[in-house]
Amino acid sequence: MKKLIFLAVGALLVAVVLSLFWFRGSGPNRTIVRNSTGTTIYAVQLDVHEHRGTKSFSCNAESLATGDSMVLRHDLNDSTVKLIYTLDGASREHVEDYVDLWTGEGWLIDVQPSGKIQSGHESVKND
Repeated sequence: MKKLIFLAVGALLVAVVLSLFWFRGSGPNRTIVRNSTGTTIYAVQLDVHEHRGTKSFSCNAESLATGDSMVLRHDLNDSTVKLIYTLDGASREHVEDYVDLWTGEGWLIDVQPSGKIQSGHESVKND
């Protein structure tokens, strides 16, 4: 009986440790790209770099239809954000030199018609 309890506790500890490593890379912060252009945007690439460091996260999508979003989760509070996408056959780039997030916050980059960008803290832009 003691052996069984020991094995159960050991398995539980292993599961906890593995889950910590598994979720560690996902991070509490998020940067969101939303397509509000009225048409599909293509070759979407989002890069988030530590403002004064070497850490970075990135994600990409072949396309984002109107109304679709992509979310990049990360653990950077001070960052530089770069978005590259193609709209109406033209490649465009948007850079935000400094994004300041508190842990758990989100930064929204909303691609508007004609490629204009509206961006800011997620809670402000979703009201």
